[in-house]
Formats: sequence, structure tokens, C-alpha cells
Amino acid sequence: MKHAMMIMAHTDFGQLRRLVIALDHDDVDIFIHVNRRSLDWDPIMLERTTKLSKIFFVDRVNIYYCDYSQVEAQKCLLYAAVGGGYEYYHLLSGADLPIHSMNTILKFFEDNKGHEFVGFDKNYNIRQARYRFFFTNAIRTSKGMKQRLLMYTQKSLLSLQKVLGVNYAKGFKGDVKKGCDWWSISHAAAQWTLGHETEFRDNFRHTYCPSELLMQTILYNSPFRERLYDTEDECRGSLREIDWTRGQPYVWRKDDYAQLITSSCMFARKFDPKNHNDIIDLILEHIQA
Repeated sequence: MKHAMMIMAHTDFGQLRRLVIALDHDDVDIFIHVNRRSLDWDPIMLERTTKLSKIFFVDRVNIYYCDYSQVEAQKCLLYAAVGGGYEYYHLLSGADLPIHSMNTILKFFEDNKGHEFVGFDKNYNIRQARYRFFFTNAIRTSKGMKQRLLMYTQKSLLSLQKVLGVNYAKGFKGDVKKGCDWWSISHAAAQWTLGHETEFRDNFRHTYCPSELLMQTILYNSPFRERLYDTEDECRGSLREIDWTRGQPYVWRKDDYAQLITSSCMFARKFDPKNHNDIIDLILEHIQA
């Protein structure tokens, strides 16, 4: 079984290099999207990092937080990888790590072939899809009075939409679902997703964090619904160990080592080498032992 590891990165390229080393395997190819706004990265250094995996860099998109540009970047990765006919496609961030050896991870997918690994948030608020959020990126990138004015304007527009009974998702004939951005899907599911992305874009382009709706909504309303591994437990369903109770998300620390290496998930996020490099060293030592 060949696998495509697809990474979305925007900063800390030293950590990205360590992630690439951890993924290096003769049954794995690595596709990397670097935010077009990122300047301080070295593709040649990354190309020289692997011994077994091939590395491909995809067309770059200017990514903005909670914007449809995140979906566009995911689409670039999928389009670049799907031509290779891989068994599974895994979306990772540059702040992720595998928490088991690659042999263990690939064996898990061999043993569970036929499932789709997508996480579902059981506490999802439909408001995220119902209303249009006009200034999400502008609010994040502005400061001072301008930022406060934009926040007030967006809040007022959201209140007006609520009063008027606006529902931009009503044109979508199906169940709107949400979960984490990070998933592992089969070749057939990847093809299906790309074939239905236009319909998704038409309905959810201006929603808040549409990338958190993309895979969940498309696959839940498809023949692949019965292949979803777990729709009740978000971490188990996506095979990603992510802690939303202690952070947004929580950054793993040295004290969490035992939890991570005994997890039934295959990957974990979020790691921060600037403040908690010791846990990264421990995980890499564990998976390469």
C-alpha cells in the first residue's frame, strides 16, 4: 500500500523538517503546501531530508485563518496527490507528528482498509454554516480601533442575519457536519471529494472555517458514510490525538509522553519546538527505536 502524506505548513520549517524525517518510508510520498505568504523556507533543504520518500511541492495559496483559502490549499494537495493513485491520503499540519512508527501506522491502515478516518464534532453549532462572516481575516490582521470597528460591524451583521432568518446553508440538500481539518481518506473518497467540492464551495464559501465542514459534510452525505470509522469520537474518528479541553488546541508537553505513545490514534497535534521541544525529542526517539 502506498500512502500520500500531505502537509500544510506556514511557519517553523525546522519542525517541518523533523516531521518529514519522521514520515520517511519507502511506501510513503510526501506532498507539501507552504503558505504563499511564508518567505523563510528552503525547499532544497527539505528535498534533501528524506532517504526513501519522494517529496513534491504543490502550487501555493495565500492562506488566511478561517477562510476558504484553507480549502483551496487542501484541494491543491489532493489534486497533486490523487494522480498517484495512493491507497490513503493523510492531511497533516506542520505542527503534527506521528506518534507511532511508520511501520505500525501503515499496518494499521492495511488492517483497516475500507474505512475513512474523519473526525466529527458532536457539539457543532449550525451558526457556523448558516451565516456569512464578512471580516474574519481582516479582524485577525488588523489592530486597534480598526480591529474593534470591524468586530463591532461583523457582530452587528451577524445579529441582523439572525433577525432576518438568514440561512445560507439551506441550499445544500443534506446534513451539515463539522470536525477537525486533519483526516485520512481512501483514493475513492479523495476522488469523490474533489468531484463535489464545487457544490460545497457554492454553499459554504463565506461561512466561518469552511475547511472544518469540507470533508465531514461531503463524505457524510455520500456513499462513503457507511465507511466512516467513528462519527461519535472526534479523535478516534480522525486518528488524531488533539486536546481541545486544555487549549485551542493544547500544546503537548513532556508530561504527556505516556498518554501519546499509548494512544490508539496514529498522529497528534499540536507541538511547539520553541517552548516544548523535549516532548518532540521523546516522540521522535520513540517512533524511530
